Amino acid sequence: MQRLGRHSVFSLNRAEKQLLDRATQYGLASFDFFAARKIASLARTPDPLLLALLLAEKAATHEGNTYLSLAADFLPKRLALLGYVHEGETSLEQAIHALVGAEDELFTTVAEANPSVPFVICFERLALYRQGFFQAERSIAARLRALCHRPWRAPHQDLGPHLDLVLHQFPVGTKPFDDPERQPIDLAIEQKTAAVTALHAPLCLISGGPGTGKTSIVLTILRLLAAQGVAPEQIQLTAPTGRAANRISESLLRGNRTIDPSANAATWFAALPRACTVHRLLGWSPRQGEFRHDAANPLPAKFIILDESSMLDILMTDRLLAALAPDAHLIMLGDADQLPSVDAGAVFRDLTREAAAVPDTGDIEELAANLNARRTRAGSDRDIEQRLQDCVVPLRTTFRQSKDAGGRHISIIAAKSNQMAADQLFGDDPSQHILRFQEQAPPLSGVTLAEPSTLGLIDLIDILNHRYFKPYRHLSAMPIHMERDHETLVKIFRALDEMRVLCLTQRGLYGVDTLNQLFKERIYRAGGGVERAFRNPFFFLPGAPWLMTRNDYSRNLFNGDIGVGLLIYDDSGGISRELVFRTESGFRRVPFAGRGDITLAYAMTVHKSQGSEFGHVVLVLPEHRNALCKKELIYTGLTRAKKSVFLYGRAQVLTHAVSDAMQRVSGLRAQMRES
Repeated sequence: MQRLGRHSVFSLNRAEKQLLDRATQYGLASFDFFAARKIASLARTPDPLLLALLLAEKAATHEGNTYLSLAADFLPKRLALLGYVHEGETSLEQAIHALVGAEDELFTTVAEANPSVPFVICFERLALYRQGFFQAERSIAARLRALCHRPWRAPHQDLGPHLDLVLHQFPVGTKPFDDPERQPIDLAIEQKTAAVTALHAPLCLISGGPGTGKTSIVLTILRLLAAQGVAPEQIQLTAPTGRAANRISESLLRGNRTIDPSANAATWFAALPRACTVHRLLGWSPRQGEFRHDAANPLPAKFIILDESSMLDILMTDRLLAALAPDAHLIMLGDADQLPSVDAGAVFRDLTREAAAVPDTGDIEELAANLNARRTRAGSDRDIEQRLQDCVVPLRTTFRQSKDAGGRHISIIAAKSNQMAADQLFGDDPSQHILRFQEQAPPLSGVTLAEPSTLGLIDLIDILNHRYFKPYRHLSAMPIHMERDHETLVKIFRALDEMRVLCLTQRGLYGVDTLNQLFKERIYRAGGGVERAFRNPFFFLPGAPWLMTRNDYSRNLFNGDIGVGLLIYDDSGGISRELVFRTESGFRRVPFAGRGDITLAYAMTVHKSQGSEFGHVVLVLPEHRNALCKKELIYTGLTRAKKSVFLYGRAQVLTHAVSDAMQRVSGLRAQMRES
């Protein structure tokens, strides 16, 4: 066992050892315990309650909460899970009050607000904050309140003609403009409302599920800004992750190809700054450990468009808001029902709970009237909740799932999962309920569940290998020339995107690590693969998909990008091992280095799949119910698919997951009201 100096496990008393055992069982790491114990050792009077309270706070923030709730119906249960039961003459509430009063070097109150101590207690809201989260939440609340109180931008005198130009004369299309099958797209009412709101409101929050046309909204916003004479360098596109930022740029490039070239927008869009991560936008310097842009040195952009906003945690949200120029407009797009940020906070979800009504029709006159009504309300004496509602536009119409019965079935099951209607998932109506697996292969339409008792895991892997992986493995078995075999590369990636295996967990029997190893065993041993390939996790396997696990700006690759290992030959006859990635402008290859920044991607987590879409999805549930089984993961996994979802796991695990939501506590809305 690793020793940690004088803080090793061998120096713990009996009560501390019990807390350590229960904390690690609960999911905390041992270093979390020793960090809390170190802080507790600074107290004037040692108290078992103090260590238990600090561990409970760590557990709360690990779950994504911004504070630990001290409510009487919550805290005793949380402490009991960590092995602490309060026994004494005073109540737990009285004991906490006495502890806070005695340890003023560890705790401060909201009234005193001493920033030099590590924890803040808000007795009015029964909340124990870490100092950094409290300050970030308070700062965000103040800045958002200021944004909501700023006057809306006055409508351009030619707003009507500009809307007619962008929406009707030169609309976006379903396919490239020179494609004979291209059809113009008529944006939904809420999409048009979102675009108009984003142009005029200092803060605009656009919330919609997968496939509700958020990319089309961004493209419409940019075209309207261009029509109104806004310079492209005054606009910045950003996202929490490199992959999401890269996807924005590629989606806009693809969308622009569907517009009539006579719209003359190509030059303006060519000058538009490429989307980047929030870290890169703010100028993060690893060497100096700080950001270049902040309140003292704000961003020069006048319009900041943030995609995948639900993935942004509380600390990065604070830094982004602090770096906005006084007259800047912030446009946030995301899905409030999807998975929240990995780190603490659920800012986007907190802000988009309620929204103002959208117009009855998408007519330009109605859009203008609705805009003027909300703009007038923004200038009146209204409370912050009402002001915030006028900044929120919900998206309801879904375009991702195909229009056939399978796509409609996915939408119905996803909606029931999102509404936590577990009792409505199974039944006798094949159009309204999840189907039971009874065939020899996963169906290609709708949502079906196969339980392990009906279909073995190895059998599932063999079926998927035969149906999806063999076709493109056959194409990738021989060396490929990047230019001459362009069509082969297109077919490889088209086949790879046809299906994706998604898991709720990384580890375990039904986790990503196990499934990737099983796929490798079944595919390459059957083909005569060498033994060392199974001892080396980064061994080159021709045709295997690989996932980037971190950003590599030098190679313009991002966390979540998927490439295929291929043998590439050049004109001189030389053959090299390469990772080939697909971009909007073509294919790019990089040497297969076999480094620790890639991992096999036959299966991937639902978290890594956010923002992607596939024809068919195989969603693998854990063997048993665990803390990760939440309805947000099920909903996100279901909505990655356009044609079919094949659920693999026990029905009981699925219903338990759909019945349980991620409950992240946050004081952001309360702080906005109190500011």
